[in-house]
Amino acid sequence: MKIEKDKIKKWIKEMRKKIPKSINMTPFPDDLIKAFRVEDQGYNKALDDILEKLDENLIDNKETKDNEKDNISAIYTFYQTKIYSGNRLTDRAKQKISSRLKEFSIDDIKKAIMNFSKNDWWMKNNSNRGLVWFFHSEDRIDQFVNLQPDRRNVKEKLWR
Repeated sequence: MKIEKDKIKKWIKEMRKKIPKSINMTPFPDDLIKAFRVEDQGYNKALDDILEKLDENLIDNKETKDNEKDNISAIYTFYQTKIYSGNRLTDRAKQKISSRLKEFSIDDIKKAIMNFSKNDWWMKNNSNRGLVWFFHSEDRIDQFVNLQPDRRNVKEKLWR
């Protein structure tokens, strides 16, 4: 069965409208070009390959989002136990944490939270500023990862 190029183009336009923008579509156009060059029955094989890659992207994207939600939740809980329990996990805070997770490992972020919580000056003056402030930039997290605990008072304090 021969599929016309115009039908394929129309189908792809419809699919792109349905696909979330967060899915990486980079391999898709190259496969489509190959599909146009293949004769009669090859179209179906090439389209099957395209659909298979698309399905893989959808599955991987869902798993990544679930894993990211779990990581954000774990960091939020750790932050509450070590720094300030009165903060809410807002959408903006989730975005900031998500951005930092792209740059740092969970262990590094937890180390930053731990170092911050062990420094009396930072806790006294900044613990109430919230999640968005804490996760504002890569430089801030890097600063807290490398922060030395306050030697005068190594006992952790939870500021409420």
